[in-house]
Amino acid sequence: MDDESKIQLRDELLSLLKRFVGGPVTVFRKLSQATITCARHMVPDLWNNIALEIIRALNEMGQSGQIDNAVASEAILEFLSISGDDVLRPGGGYTDKLKEDFNSNIGELITILATYLRADSEPTKIQKKAWNALASLVRFQIEFDSTFKDIFNFTIKRIQFLSSAKASTKAGTTQVDVSACNSEIESAIAVLEELLSHTISVLKYKHTVGLLFLEGISTEWVAAEIKSCIVLDHHDTAKTWLRLLVDFGENYCDLLLKQLSDPKLHYNVIRFWNCMIALTNYPGYFGEDEDLTDQAMVFWYNQQEALSDLEMDVTPSSDAEDDNDSSLEAAGMVTHQQFQQIKNIVKDVYLKVIEVLLNKSTYPKQQDFDEWDNDQKEKFRIYRRDVRDTLMNCYYVLGNDMIKPFVGNIINMIKGLNAENWRSLETFVFSLRSLHEAVDIESCEHLRYILSPEVIDNLIKPIILNPQSPSALSNGFLNLFGSYARWWNFHPEGLSSALSCITSAFEQPQIVQSAALAFQGVCESCSDKLIGVVGEMVSLCVRIIRIGSSVFPHNQLKRVLESIGSVVVNLPPQEQLPHLPNLSNAVSTKLYNSILLFGQTLKTQGTTQEAILDQRNRVLEDLELLASYTRGIQVPDNIEDSALEGDTNEIAQMNQLAELHRHCQQTMGCTLDNIFSSDTIMILVFWAQGSIDSEILDSLLEILHNTIRRGTHPLQLKLSHLIKVTSLLWNNILLITTGLASASGTFNSEAPNGTIPITTLDHLEKPEKLFDTVNQLVRVYSKGREEWQGEAILPLQAQRQLLPLVTRQCVDFGLGLGQNTNQQQAYEMMEQHPSVVASFFGMLNQVLELGKQIWANMDPEMLVMLLCLCVLGPVVSDRFTVLGINRFFTSLATISRDNDPGATPDNPDELAYLSLVKSIYSAIEPTLLETIITAIGGQVPRSRVPLFAELLHSMVKNHPMSSGATLRKLLLERVNFPSPHIGQTEKRQFVDSIIR
Repeated sequence: MDDESKIQLRDELLSLLKRFVGGPVTVFRKLSQATITCARHMVPDLWNNIALEIIRALNEMGQSGQIDNAVASEAILEFLSISGDDVLRPGGGYTDKLKEDFNSNIGELITILATYLRADSEPTKIQKKAWNALASLVRFQIEFDSTFKDIFNFTIKRIQFLSSAKASTKAGTTQVDVSACNSEIESAIAVLEELLSHTISVLKYKHTVGLLFLEGISTEWVAAEIKSCIVLDHHDTAKTWLRLLVDFGENYCDLLLKQLSDPKLHYNVIRFWNCMIALTNYPGYFGEDEDLTDQAMVFWYNQQEALSDLEMDVTPSSDAEDDNDSSLEAAGMVTHQQFQQIKNIVKDVYLKVIEVLLNKSTYPKQQDFDEWDNDQKEKFRIYRRDVRDTLMNCYYVLGNDMIKPFVGNIINMIKGLNAENWRSLETFVFSLRSLHEAVDIESCEHLRYILSPEVIDNLIKPIILNPQSPSALSNGFLNLFGSYARWWNFHPEGLSSALSCITSAFEQPQIVQSAALAFQGVCESCSDKLIGVVGEMVSLCVRIIRIGSSVFPHNQLKRVLESIGSVVVNLPPQEQLPHLPNLSNAVSTKLYNSILLFGQTLKTQGTTQEAILDQRNRVLEDLELLASYTRGIQVPDNIEDSALEGDTNEIAQMNQLAELHRHCQQTMGCTLDNIFSSDTIMILVFWAQGSIDSEILDSLLEILHNTIRRGTHPLQLKLSHLIKVTSLLWNNILLITTGLASASGTFNSEAPNGTIPITTLDHLEKPEKLFDTVNQLVRVYSKGREEWQGEAILPLQAQRQLLPLVTRQCVDFGLGLGQNTNQQQAYEMMEQHPSVVASFFGMLNQVLELGKQIWANMDPEMLVMLLCLCVLGPVVSDRFTVLGINRFFTSLATISRDNDPGATPDNPDELAYLSLVKSIYSAIEPTLLETIITAIGGQVPRSRVPLFAELLHSMVKNHPMSSGATLRKLLLERVNFPSPHIGQTEKRQFVDSIIR
């Protein structure tokens, strides 16, 4: 707009402001915002002193009788209330100029507000609006001078008057509207919060501002006001006070500690902390009766952190003798003696905090708790998690001295347990458990009194065995065992008692989840201490497997199986018999029987769909059990790594394990060969003709992936079997996704003769995870395997077996991009299916780097055609996909380097591999280079440019065509690269930054 139009717009807006000065309020606010937005584009050349001009115009309307003075006042305050947010709203240089205009008049504006704020008058609607307007103006960058202090002192004085008026009303000496007093107090405290967060003042005069606030908000009358709010249940006002105190602690907890040594302020600090404790202990249950006490947790965290920071500033004793107290204070340091005095006072405070937290986190009576809705219950549980974290802060202050009373109270309460005190006992158990991450379990001797065999057998186990015990209490003890499981790694004499107690809960549905978690914790923490009891654990697991999920919840059984499996495989090889075959046979046999029953159900005529689905769900559960178990019995990675690096000791151990695993499979009644037979796969994945059971497919693939290891696995399949299964799944899934299977109504258990008509990457969405399977097969088998890896096979033999499967996936992926398409159309297809593309290139990169024989024997024309279509892949929008594609092209560029100084390989297979890589790279290099240049020149967001750094570096380093000098010249000559808005100097700097 030109200047004249802006002036006309301003005059029209001012006219509308006057017209709607009496309301509706929403219209007046919108007009005020519009006026400020207009002013943003007029200041300072066309309009100055904006706020004052608007206020004068509204005042004149009241003084001339056009409107009532009260209406004019409300309008002025409404305008000032919203001006802070709107003037400070981000808007570049326009906003800065508008802020300057408001700042130049800030003194006058505050003076205007002062006419509405009288320290000794009864609360009115006008005064509440005035406080809101003042809070808005404080957001501007007022200096820390007499204005700042005047606002603070006046606000404190007004709050004191209102508090006194409330007290007098309660005593019956005067009568004021208590609700109005509280409402104005809340608005006045909002002004204090704005002052407390005032950037310039806090940064420049932090100590002075802190002392000013400490003296003002820790007086006796403030303590009395807060106490009154709590006693009278003035919830919102108490919440406002709490917010102010917490905000103060955000920046000044260190000041509170240091002022303890000042006789003038010592009691102010103590009074401040007592106010915080009182607010932390606001009556009622969080989520049901109140919603403020969770905010207090932040303060106690900040105060503990401040104490830890102060400890870092403690002067060593030798230095303290040479320095006086004043020099230390000036340096921000304290003597060891001073710190101990401070810490002792803080310890007393945190002991009170603990008492409050225990009280507040105790469950209500069951009858009351049952009446709460789910939202209230969830809020209370979240609150207890906050309490747990705050108790850890308390521990950092008190140390192990905090553990002893907890343990003593727990034991005494167990001995006197009754229907009334169990909730308090559960709270102490919960609190002790909350500290497990902070406690040095190895050195904390107090734990001996709660985790000893005598206490577990005689006091805790009877509670867990008793079905009448409150489940919350039993769960509490089980969670305690799981959290402190490492204790028995140092004190194994109590391990048997703990396990007996934990497993006794396996058949109680209400506490079995906690029992399973505790069992997992013990297995992970004490695996090498369980040799003496592993037989009992395996027998128990076998029994549970046979019972099934009707008694033992499925998810907990998965956790238990994985845990016990990890314990068994961590035993010395000679100690794993007979536990490993017994457990493996129980899991696999249960699954195989479910599969047989499912097959019979499908064949039985007249079977309802409900019955089929019921049996199918049982099969899925058993598959998930086997998946968890196969993950649990994996040989640890560190042993595999050491053996692959040639460690003779680890190789000897792996040989023992391989022999053990062969023996295990020979003695099992059912192995993975039975479960992964062609007929079984067809039944499980394709039981509903024309569709794929994705959940069962995922579970089957998870089992395969868990057993395809670099070392041996107790349930591993041979490579030939793995390839057959993968091919079977790939072909039949594609038959369905392309519509052939549903059209014929039949399935082929073997690969079809001829090519399946794939026309889009949509067809590869279902079998996508099989790219990952082949990826893993190539990674694990391409270099061949030794006997200690479970199956001896030469690299050439393994890669020849993998070649048809890899070729088939490459061909089908190329078909999925679309026959007779161009690069742009292929790019659009990849953009639509990022996960398929990422999985495919992950597999292809593995083949390129490890499967040289596979690569060398693939069809060159097919590879060139495929990769030429994919050359725009680096600029797809999905970041994860770009990483995978760029990793592949980086490897391709590196392997195909033209300036390799080494001699030509003697091995003809190696020569064929390098020759093919080079020919493919040469075919795609020009387009690939152009793609990258276009990308970093602005096609992709600047934040994604680093994704191309490694690829570009590899191309520049290894290939003359894209050498640094050639590429630099090309980029500098390119018009508008990387942007038409930068000069030649900036362009040269950018080019230098991307070409290393």
